[in-house]
Amino acid sequence: MYSSDIGDVPRGEFLFSSLSPNNNYTVQMYLVDCGNTLGRGVRGEVIDMQTGQSRDIYWNLGEPNVIVGWLDEYVVDISGKSLNILTDKFDWRDYRNAI
Repeated sequence: MYSSDIGDVPRGEFLFSSLSPNNNYTVQMYLVDCGNTLGRGVRGEVIDMQTGQSRDIYWNLGEPNVIVGWLDEYVVDISGKSLNILTDKFDWRDYRNAI
């Protein structure tokens, strides 16, 4: 599997944010222009509202309508991918050869 770092993805244009049920975390989504070859991508970061620390948790290409919903205080569903905001990440580059 390809080892990637979402941190190397450009910041992008802010789309929207979604607060966790207890308002302790927020997920912010960004639209990223990846150029002619890859088109557009969506990047998501989680922010701890108490410390201000952020971590990239989501990076996907070709996703025109991203949907975010919280399953509980620590698990967020981003377009059908459930992620524990403290430990998980989704990066399309990790899965591109899995098919």
